[in-house]
Formats: sequence, C-alpha cells, structure tokens
Amino acid sequence: MAGAAIVNAGRAERAGWPTACADVREALFAWLDREVAAPVAERIARHVDQCDGCAAAAARDRALLALVRGRAGAHDPAPPTLRARIARALDAVAPPSD
Repeated sequence: MAGAAIVNAGRAERAGWPTACADVREALFAWLDREVAAPVAERIARHVDQCDGCAAAAARDRALLALVRGRAGAHDPAPPTLRARIARALDAVAPPSD
C-alpha cells in the first residue's frame, strides 16, 4: 500500500495532492517513513495538523510503526545454517565481482 502512495505522491505533486482524507490516510505510512517528496510531506503534515480524524489515524499508525520497529530487533538471530544457505543463494543470483 505504501508503494502505491509513493507513486501517487510523485504523480500528484503537481496537482496539489493530497487534500482529501482518503488520500492522506493512504499515504500515512509513506509519510511517516519519510518516503514522500518534501512538498507532499508538507501538505500531509498541514492536513494532519488541521484534521482530527487524520491526526488520530497518524497517531495510530505512528504507534503501530513504533511497535513493529521495536519488535524487529527482538527476535533471535537466524541460525548459522540458514545464513549460509541465504549467502549461497545470493551468490548464485549475483556472484561477487572480482
């Protein structure tokens, strides 16, 4: 979903997008991850500052991202055998250049 928001943000930057709540909410994760162009980010921030519903959605999404990011490092590292298999698979796809 965030990928679509980024594409939409790039296309619509010239048209003054996003202005509608649905557009802003579609772009929230991309905005929170700083994946939208500065002019679009400014419009989203201005909208979120002025719209209680979108501010609540942004707060919810911000909390969700914090939870996910906090959990991302909380797991056990991959076992050495798995890491070796992944390394071999990557080498097969793109062998190291000499």
